[in-house]
Amino acid sequence: MNALLDTCALLDLLLAGYRPPLPAPWAASAISWCEIAWKHRNGQLDLGPNRDLFFADLRRIGVRELPITGQLCLDAADLEWDHRDPADRLIVATARAMALPVITRDRVIAAFQRGCRW
Repeated sequence: MNALLDTCALLDLLLAGYRPPLPAPWAASAISWCEIAWKHRNGQLDLGPNRDLFFADLRRIGVRELPITGQLCLDAADLEWDHRDPADRLIVATARAMALPVITRDRVIAAFQRGCRW
């Protein structure tokens, strides 16, 4: 895998035609799947009548889902970062564990995690 895409990058990849600066295959934390599904469920994001097709399309174009482990949760909690968003913390912890750059337009993540790209 060449990079870890954050939640916004995943959405932009399929919904806005964004192309990451590094080629596929890409990785994504399972927490991003959760965030996207939750936004869809709450009416904040329209993925159409079958949200599962969105996730199938991500896999089809080269996104590999990375699981959330207990160790990643501990690593996320131990980050010396005063950012309180658990999803962002898990994304950064996952990128560090896998030694991958993060593809993000989130300035908070980019200010903390070296090597971010957009």
